Amino acid sequence: MAEMIISYHFFRSDNAKDSIDNVCRDLLQKALPQVSQLPTKVVDYHQKYGRSVRTPTEKLWEVLIAAKTPLTSVYIVLDGLDEFHAFTKLFQYLRRLTEARIKVFIASRDLPTIQSQLCDNPGGIAAVAIEVEAIEGDIRKYVEARLEADCVVDQHDIPIDVRSELFGSILKNANGS
Repeated sequence: MAEMIISYHFFRSDNAKDSIDNVCRDLLQKALPQVSQLPTKVVDYHQKYGRSVRTPTEKLWEVLIAAKTPLTSVYIVLDGLDEFHAFTKLFQYLRRLTEARIKVFIASRDLPTIQSQLCDNPGGIAAVAIEVEAIEGDIRKYVEARLEADCVVDQHDIPIDVRSELFGSILKNANGS
């Protein structure tokens, strides 16, 4: 029976630790436990490098690619790519993943620099534009429900100006700012 492996990485603008290596390590950390039998190449790399932070970048990506066998489907989800400072460099590795028949899904704001990387890619990273509009009423309902369910104080005890500031901040960030 074919295996399905799904791994993801969420980029945050306030994460100074994000690097090409750390993105791959995160993807590996989430993907490899899903593999019922590790391919020989993965085992060999682990024996040679272990969990060393000195593992060369190229080797990390080779391990991720080696997780894909003829009997596995591998899906990589990268959310917030536009928040990653080195996304243009990351595309060289993403191309290698797609050449290995690993499916890559990217969620990002529609930026010209990302669009150009997608358009210049003969390796098969496809772009699908999806319009997402955060509707203020829906967000307000969601936040109110969460306050009702999760708040340690009654939401009506929270001063109106604090609640307004909370909603305003969430609305601003819901649009990718």
